Amino acid sequence: MFKFILVSFVLFVWFVYIYKKKKSFLTPSAFLLLLYFTSVLLSYPHVIINNVKLSLESQYFNASIVFILLLFLYLGPFVNIREDKIKAIVLPNPKIIYIFSIVIVSLSLISIIYFTPIVISVFSMSNLNIARLQVTEGVGFIEESFLNTVASVSASFFTIALFLFFIYRIKGTNKTLSFLLLISSFSYVLNVFAYVGRDGVVFWIFSFIANYGLFRNFLSEKDNKKIKRILFIFLLLAIPLFMAITFDRFSENPFSGILSYMGQSFPNFCLSFNADYPVSNGASFPLFREILGLPIVKSENIEYGGTNTWSFGTFLKSFIENFDLYGTLILGVCLGLIVLFGFKNTTKKFYFHQLFLYFLFFQVYSQGVFYFRQYTRGGNLFILSSFLFYFIFLLLEKNSKKTITLFVK
Repeated sequence: MFKFILVSFVLFVWFVYIYKKKKSFLTPSAFLLLLYFTSVLLSYPHVIINNVKLSLESQYFNASIVFILLLFLYLGPFVNIREDKIKAIVLPNPKIIYIFSIVIVSLSLISIIYFTPIVISVFSMSNLNIARLQVTEGVGFIEESFLNTVASVSASFFTIALFLFFIYRIKGTNKTLSFLLLISSFSYVLNVFAYVGRDGVVFWIFSFIANYGLFRNFLSEKDNKKIKRILFIFLLLAIPLFMAITFDRFSENPFSGILSYMGQSFPNFCLSFNADYPVSNGASFPLFREILGLPIVKSENIEYGGTNTWSFGTFLKSFIENFDLYGTLILGVCLGLIVLFGFKNTTKKFYFHQLFLYFLFFQVYSQGVFYFRQYTRGGNLFILSSFLFYFIFLLLEKNSKKTITLFVK
């Protein structure tokens, strides 16, 4: 039990330090730490109520130390970005943003049109757990096709649609496009519902809160109220569907199912780290392996050491299963350097191109409280696209003569 108290305490102190430093838990970095603290805090009730007590044994203490050190390595550089000091956001030529927004909306609407009838079919079933098993076994609702790939990749751009929505709200121009960008962001929720998953609701909420936390000081009082109303309406519509999946999957004890969802990551990391886990050598990065000319490998779906490869264990468990501990340490150093160089000039100004990198890291780490979500070819493409957009808009901003600067209200 001591390891659960220790890690919870360390994360709580870290969160309080960042909260006092940035004066709000709504800043994306503070919110990120709050997610990890909450997850670890719920891990002990999870192991007791769900009777999975193996991780309580003393042999897993070293794994808990590795867990917290790796979190410092990965989250530290991102958390130290001073987004609370931003007084201005510099945008490129308005026409460029407009064209880019139209492209994002068009792709997202394709995704919405494709997934909506599938979602309707899924939720028309009397038992959603059976529907999920059918999807897992490749039977029923979704057929692998080029259109499915396009729709899935387009849905992964939902965070981009969200920050463009906020930018247009701040600018106060083109309200129709602003509304379409907001609608576009729901493509990801539908995409996940089509696979009878719950993550889409949770991850959309994470991203919406992060966007609001970053942009809230730029919004008018009127828009601040509207944004809060949008979040409330979304919760009102989406949570019943989330609960429907939960109740069908955990019909005997839905409460323990929700507790397991939130609290299993840290115990599973400890179990996995101490086990003879299978190293897949990059199975979660199929697109990157293709680019490097390496053969595609598949991760094994097996049970080991009291856990299994498909259970939540944070993105750290996913990375260690991909690259072993030393590879995970090297990757953490590399990502930290990218954050340091990508945001080294961020004092009181934030540039449009930096938003792609900022929300990429937030998305990987916030979703990573459960697992590394970008493990598919589509997820890999989203990572590459974010870096590509970063460099494209960096060049466009340098060569643009008509930049726009948004200021804090």
